[in-house]
Amino acid sequence: MKCLVVEIIAVNKSDSLFEHYKLQKPTDFILFDTSIVPAYKQLKSIRLFEVELSLQASVIIGIGNKVDKENEAFQDEILEIYQILIRPISKEQINGVLRENGIILAQDRKQQIAVFMIDDEPIVIKVHTYHISQTFGKIISAITCAEAFDLFSSNLGTDMIIIVDSILPDCSGHDLIRRIQEEERTNKKFRSYIISNSGSSIEAQREAYKGLIVDEYLTKPMSQSELMAALNRGVVHFTKKI
Repeated sequence: MKCLVVEIIAVNKSDSLFEHYKLQKPTDFILFDTSIVPAYKQLKSIRLFEVELSLQASVIIGIGNKVDKENEAFQDEILEIYQILIRPISKEQINGVLRENGIILAQDRKQQIAVFMIDDEPIVIKVHTYHISQTFGKIISAITCAEAFDLFSSNLGTDMIIIVDSILPDCSGHDLIRRIQEEERTNKKFRSYIISNSGSSIEAQREAYKGLIVDEYLTKPMSQSELMAALNRGVVHFTKKI
């Protein structure tokens, strides 16, 4: 089953719904107010757009009253509204519907992914892992390659986003990531998301990791917003996991 990162489109004016959808990117989950009649036309445009571009169909869920279930739009085969939830509705009920259908919310997925930070500067680890711990369920850190590889091996069953410095006390970032990716292939583990974080230029980092799969390159000092954006892209990487 494919795990999807869920994005909720929330707009007040129904006439902007389709344009908002196109600007944001194809979306997995759309929640809308059934009392806004023009929204049905906008949602139908989204459905046709998805078909035209061969995109996976969004899950469309309406929030309304019992009478809304009798609306002819609810029976529209093209529109294909998945479900109408009757008010009052809680966030937990919406999340339950998504989970029942194999859709995992981004915040839930973050609790299942470990962020592994490898850097020879303890203060860098301390500052960044404090902020990361606010949204991710598991944080691992190491200062040396030996410690990092041991921790990676003992957490082999965990999906990981690995943030690695290119120069460590006992080996290079290249050597460490090479060993990690060899271990993943040997054990048929879904590939970790690799973020290089170094004082070197991005071009120099690309050269340093030549021949390996590195997803992102950040330069020190990196901001919290840069790091969190990279981590969020790492979460998306794991939506490809079957």
